[in-house]
Amino acid sequence: MGSIVRPKVALVVHGADGRHPGSAFVRVVLRARWAGRLGLADFIFVTPEALAAGRHLDGVDAVIVQRDALLDSVLATAAVGEISRRGIRMVHDVDDDFWSEESRARLLGQDYSPARLAAFDIASTAADITLTSTAVLATRRPDSTGAVVVVRNALDPELWFGGVPADPGGHPRGESAVTALDRDDVRGSWYLYSGSHTHGDDLELLRRVPSAQRRLEVVGVTPESASWYSLSHLASTPMPYPEYVRLLRASSARWSVGLAPLVSNGFNRGKSDLKFLEYTALGIPTIASQGTAYDEAGPYGAVLVGNDPDEWREAADALSDDPHGRRRHAHQSRSHVEEERVFRVDDGWWEAVGGLGGRPSS
Repeated sequence: MGSIVRPKVALVVHGADGRHPGSAFVRVVLRARWAGRLGLADFIFVTPEALAAGRHLDGVDAVIVQRDALLDSVLATAAVGEISRRGIRMVHDVDDDFWSEESRARLLGQDYSPARLAAFDIASTAADITLTSTAVLATRRPDSTGAVVVVRNALDPELWFGGVPADPGGHPRGESAVTALDRDDVRGSWYLYSGSHTHGDDLELLRRVPSAQRRLEVVGVTPESASWYSLSHLASTPMPYPEYVRLLRASSARWSVGLAPLVSNGFNRGKSDLKFLEYTALGIPTIASQGTAYDEAGPYGAVLVGNDPDEWREAADALSDDPHGRRRHAHQSRSHVEEERVFRVDDGWWEAVGGLGGRPSS
């Protein structure tokens, strides 16, 4: 019987040399590392320029293109041409709405590059398989010849639930989330709101949440300070997502509740519940916006509220005043996330990427 030849998969993502945007890590890079550790495939990084020139593609079985990573229409056209000519499986991973007219207008109004949007369209049309992070996004992809598979965001269990990281200087050392769940004395009086710089409008929903006793700490959402919240130094400079996670985990004892607001618009309705997963791994309960992907987290411990600043204040106060309730919500969420929302062989990702998986050599 021949030995098993592992598939070879090329990754086309933003960033290089281990420094990628958070979305690239969450959707592609960390999953590839996890699959590589399991021996499912060999993964290589390929730049859009190399892909367009047909370099590094010998023996490649599949190419994963993240979002708009082909950069512009010239590179994208050449790249998908090379992929098609060689009969390579093309997988397009999409975790934000780049399809609907409302969202495209929003992106362009925020100085998003039309060239990158054109690259996205070419990849979307050419893909054999499109992976989306939510069912809503799957419904927004225009009709094409390729299939669409919903692969929800999930956590790397080693990164989020492995050994406790070292104290990053100046913050209380975080205990393991499981231990800290049951100890009110280690939980600080700060609310946490973490995310990318694209969530400035969502932040406004929290304006009435902080008080003299309960402060709001913002990590990464905005580069600007304000009198009603405190900017954390944890993400004051760009860093790889794994380093960011280690800093959050080491500082988790300072936070009592995680906040996940999303204003009501078409773009946000396509967003995933990633903050619920991350807050849960930090050992804190989540308050999130109703009418979004967070609705699915409601049965698993998330507290859902409407998009009214007063409702956010009331929900945050109620949870802060109820340590037993916080533990109950956090335990319920933790059980669900550890069982259902970490990387798994059977969650659809590997089947979509690898097709038939390993094949016997001749």
